[in-house]
Amino acid sequence: MPVPHRGRRHEPGNACLRLLLERLKACCAPEELASVLDQLDAQGHSALSAACAPSSIAIGRGRTEAHAIAAVEALLDAGASSALVVCKGCSTALIEASKAPPRLALLRSLLARGVSLDACSSEGGWTPLQTAAEFGNAEAIELLLRRGASIDLVDATGLSALLWACNEGKAEALSVLLRWGADTQRVSLSGITALQLVRKTPRLRSLLLGESALYPKLQLGDSDDEGDE
Repeated sequence: MPVPHRGRRHEPGNACLRLLLERLKACCAPEELASVLDQLDAQGHSALSAACAPSSIAIGRGRTEAHAIAAVEALLDAGASSALVVCKGCSTALIEASKAPPRLALLRSLLARGVSLDACSSEGGWTPLQTAAEFGNAEAIELLLRRGASIDLVDATGLSALLWACNEGKAEALSVLLRWGADTQRVSLSGITALQLVRKTPRLRSLLLGESALYPKLQLGDSDDEGDE
């Protein structure tokens, strides 16, 4: 599921991006501009999905989540498609933003634009929630579920978010999914169960069987914490 991404350059890139977008708007019809913005690079990324990818935040080069958000908002304002399936059918902008490390402000920015919570990739059928579970991004799982993501959707192999968390050994992600009532009895298309996936991981097995306490409930630090169950 993970795909390679190009590194991104330093801070001035956002100012250059906005200038470029303004020039494109001036010389292109809207439909033409959208087509330009949604072109894919050699790795299969659009400009938007590249801005959402974990590698868009380059530690030590002054690139932060705020820079990524600024780029994402500029591209969406210019007409880039948030629903475009990229990386040879394996990803979308929201799927990229759901990978670790946690980037909740970026996720919120995309969701505020009406990006579909459950839109899956055409290759593999992965959803943002399943991706967050695979990468152990517990905060993203919590946010996506609070916003209404479907917890038990499965990919093309029959793996749900809970099965992905079990498969990758992600205890905190599993704890969040269990707290939200994910189906622990689901079986993949190849006949694999959650218990089989965690049989060699005592911590996950005890969580799954209810033999140990779940991790503390996550607090996301803003309005998403209001009205918690």
